[in-house]
Amino acid sequence: EKVNTILLWALPWTLALIIPVPIIGFFVGNFIGSSSALKKSKLFSALFYIFLYMSRIPFYWFAMVLIYFFAVTLRWAPAAGAYSSKWLHPVLSFDFLLDAIYHYVLPFLTLVCSGIGGWAMGMRSAVSSQIRATYPTYCKQLGLPFNRIRKYIERNAILPNFTVLPINFAGLVGQTLIVEVVFGYPGIGSLMYNAAYQLDYPMLEATFLIIILITLIGNLICDILYGILNPAIGSGYLEEH
Repeated sequence: EKVNTILLWALPWTLALIIPVPIIGFFVGNFIGSSSALKKSKLFSALFYIFLYMSRIPFYWFAMVLIYFFAVTLRWAPAAGAYSSKWLHPVLSFDFLLDAIYHYVLPFLTLVCSGIGGWAMGMRSAVSSQIRATYPTYCKQLGLPFNRIRKYIERNAILPNFTVLPINFAGLVGQTLIVEVVFGYPGIGSLMYNAAYQLDYPMLEATFLIIILITLIGNLICDILYGILNPAIGSGYLEEH
């Protein structure tokens, strides 16, 4: 088959992992980090340290741990693949969708659990810094409710966390490729691994190009969203041009 045909078949599987992971990890991590700093709850503090510890574990080792417990020991999830062997190829049916989700869970958990701790740590530090600022005390003296003050604090604290999103996204792309190999997931990572093993240089060059495009497009989207989130950046850019 042609290189572009094989790539178009593998690309959706990789995008299915790459797209939701930073979105869910970003919001969940920021929520846990903010809640652990503001509410001083034992539950959120425990979640913060659990995910922080998980973020320090090598993600490929964490993937193998998930395979051992949930696939080998408990048999709650499959150990490899994107769908069962009874399907010769993907089809548009509800049964196939459920089967694909069943195989999707462990690779997704590997990536998202490894990233939540980093977002939570950054958000907790930023919120703790914002709490010591003068405007939360002023808002309390004005009689503003806690939820409204929290909204102001989180909006200011999330900006530094958002600036590292493009860097984390670039790292996530590399992690996804390795996780695909560990789980035998039929994405760009598995394709690149097989191409390297078989010395298929045209396929390697094509996979490198796709990886670069995914990273560049992801970083562009992050920059646009940051300009929307922080109007001062967008207005300053427009004034310069």
